[in-house]
Amino acid sequence: MKRLLSIFICLLVLAPSLRAWTDDLSYRQALKKYHRHGEKYSWDTLHENIYWDVIYKSVEFREAYERKYAKDYKLGPEELQTRIQQAHTEAERGPEFFVIFTTYSKAWNDLDMKDSIWRLRLVVDDRMIEPVSIAKIKPTPLDASFYPFITPWARVYTVLFPAGALSSNSGDFKLSVFGVKGKQKLTWNLTK
Repeated sequence: MKRLLSIFICLLVLAPSLRAWTDDLSYRQALKKYHRHGEKYSWDTLHENIYWDVIYKSVEFREAYERKYAKDYKLGPEELQTRIQQAHTEAERGPEFFVIFTTYSKAWNDLDMKDSIWRLRLVVDDRMIEPVSIAKIKPTPLDASFYPFITPWARVYTVLFPAGALSSNSGDFKLSVFGVKGKQKLTWNLTK
């Protein structure tokens, strides 16, 4: 009987930390589901021309992000609900990708420039869709915490595509980067 009581007390003490761990796990699962990584090496010069990590900011990913943020910052249920509603509003603008891009030469890392050596396209059902905007952002410590793929050598961008570019039934799509220094496609198969 004493042993059962001891186990019960341990479970009561550990329950909040176990619940917190499962909240983190849901964000980690969302990050794993929506993250893709690619590399393109030049065998002539033996260095990488493209090294990138991309996170598709789906509604599911945004909700997991907000739940983790609320847990980390001890937000109440009302504040969390407000943040989730805002995330849904942002998702309605169109498919958005968080792109962490590294190139051998820093001069090549210019996705946001009009005359960039790179082109980014969303490929859905063999249609190539141009982005509405590509914005370089300066990553914060919060970004580095939520996106562990950020390195000191990378530049970080948010890439927005037109609303409706991904319909509710298009779970298979690609993000393609191409130019004079190489090309690479990252694939999301979310219908499985």
